[in-house]
Amino acid sequence: MLKPIFTEKTLGLAKTQNQYTFAVGAAETKNTIKLALIEAFGVNPMNVKVSNLAGKAKRRGKGRTLIWGSDLKKAIVKLPEKEKIDLFDTEEKKGKKAKKTETTK
Repeated sequence: MLKPIFTEKTLGLAKTQNQYTFAVGAAETKNTIKLALIEAFGVNPMNVKVSNLAGKAKRRGKGRTLIWGSDLKKAIVKLPEKEKIDLFDTEEKKGKKAKKTETTK
């Protein structure tokens, strides 16, 4: 399971350093992540960094019981300069379309 993470920081990493960030399953290893990227996007990753993020605690209900959110594993993948993943491509369109306003009397 590869789910891309889109934040300002991850989009900046994708644009400048060719590093892409994904949320992956807790049981995934670096090798399985690498194979999933080859199969899904047709790219050959140079490096895969993995970090485990603990779920956050939340209080719910009348008794304010403590409930934990699910844990997350995050993978940061570095690709060669020639390869890209199109999901993270965020080029803004040049020139804005002018809105036409009609006035009626």
